[in-house]
Amino acid sequence: MPGLAVAHGLRPGNPGPYIVSCQVIVLYGQLLHQPMNFLSQRLCIVAKLRFVGIALAGDSLAIQQALPVIETYSIRQVLVGETASAASAMKICVNYMTMAQLAMLGEVFTFAEKMQLDNSLVLNIVELFFSGNEAIKEYAGKIAKRNFDTAGFELAAGLKDACIFEKAFNSCDVIPSAILGAKHNLVTAQHIGLGKKDWSALTEISRMMAGL
Repeated sequence: MPGLAVAHGLRPGNPGPYIVSCQVIVLYGQLLHQPMNFLSQRLCIVAKLRFVGIALAGDSLAIQQALPVIETYSIRQVLVGETASAASAMKICVNYMTMAQLAMLGEVFTFAEKMQLDNSLVLNIVELFFSGNEAIKEYAGKIAKRNFDTAGFELAAGLKDACIFEKAFNSCDVIPSAILGAKHNLVTAQHIGLGKKDWSALTEISRMMAGL
């Protein structure tokens, strides 16, 4: 593919943190003033208004030439190989882990509520467990407080991602067991009208199934 493509998905006024699935939408051929190899880029974790991590794959020279632009809106750049699809694969790995953790946290807080544990104490333990992972800690706070109205990443988009994960894993003969429950919750949540909520609202289905 001719030209150098750099993807970004920052939405003005959307503070995050959230997980982003990004498309190649901006061409920088004129900026670099020379023929370029194709650069595949996928965004991983976002905190506030600056990307924390970006997975990059493609020709190493093209990546180096694009870095001055990429570094203006990212804190860390991770080179994952020269095959363009490697960046997408890394994005799937990161978002898969996040989705699995969101579903798990919903089940933990639901169980704790049924057992009449102090919600704030459970949240403190979760934050200790995920020390250093600010995105997951932020989601844990949303789940603990059931604050799903501020959507960094909408539930409907999360359902789309779950289908992408399932297809990608199945194509490699890997059973995506960690997110099958999450997918079920996402489908149900979408059906009852939660599609515009933050995707962590998938945990509401755990509460419904538990009779809460």
